[in-house]
Amino acid sequence: MGRHTATYPNTNIFAKKKLLTNRGQHLEVGLMGKMNVSNDALLALFAEMIWDQAIRKHREENLYKEIDRALAKGDQPSFLALTSELRLLQSLG
Repeated sequence: MGRHTATYPNTNIFAKKKLLTNRGQHLEVGLMGKMNVSNDALLALFAEMIWDQAIRKHREENLYKEIDRALAKGDQPSFLALTSELRLLQSLG
């Protein structure tokens, strides 16, 4: 029996596609380049999410410390403001 080889049009991952830039010029972009851009965008988004979470956690820890200090001093206005900020922060995260 002979081997059958199938050819699939437009399945080459190194295929190039012409894109029209905002200045009307054509730009050839390989599909692998598009995949890299997508992966880079996802990685950047993931990094930003991790960074936001770290900042939020750091602020939350500081708020707890400041709340403890306000309680120790008997500073009710600071306590109320800090607990309000903490609740807001926790509702966003």
